[in-house]
Amino acid sequence: MRIHLASAAMAAAVFSATAASATTFAGSYTVSAHTSGSGLLIQTQDLTPGPGTGFGFDLSSLGQIADVNLFDIWTNEASVEGDDLSPKSISITFDFTAPNPIQDGSVGGVTGAYTFFGLVSGGYVNWANGGNQTFNFGNGGQLAVHLDNATFNSGPFLNLDEGYSERATVTAEFSLNSLSAAVPEPATWGMMIMGFGLAGAVLRRRRSALTAFA
Repeated sequence: MRIHLASAAMAAAVFSATAASATTFAGSYTVSAHTSGSGLLIQTQDLTPGPGTGFGFDLSSLGQIADVNLFDIWTNEASVEGDDLSPKSISITFDFTAPNPIQDGSVGGVTGAYTFFGLVSGGYVNWANGGNQTFNFGNGGQLAVHLDNATFNSGPFLNLDEGYSERATVTAEFSLNSLSAAVPEPATWGMMIMGFGLAGAVLRRRRSALTAFA
């Protein structure tokens, strides 16, 4: 019975130390796009409360997804010129504030204009590495983000339907590649040590009893 109680105490301690719970992710981001000079000029507008400010979501299991609308993208140019076909850099830099610790990082890509045999034209954003990036956090956890490519301001021939009304929305899809292992609290460590000690004491008594009868 005492061994059973000790085993139960250890099992309860291990369970409480490893039981999954939701992880809250929070932070901000900044967008850097081509806004001046030659090439297709890009406009963006953050969809969180103000430029570069917060987002937050909870994830608790593998396969769970949190979608965050990051920003709208468009151009005010009315036609495609030769220099607009040259790709220009765009990037999103994520600055996480929770959980702690967590890795920060960026997703890069290119923007520009496209034309399909001169019949249909528009702007595009294509993300590097398939729009995928990962961020390490906690004790072995890994957060994944995915961004879809997008087209915007499509129009006939070499014309663009310019302006904000023809925008595209860039959305980040967050998910967990792996969960962060729970680190036992001091009280949990105490329960585990007590359980091991109790189990050891009972085993020693049984060995002593067997030796006495031998």
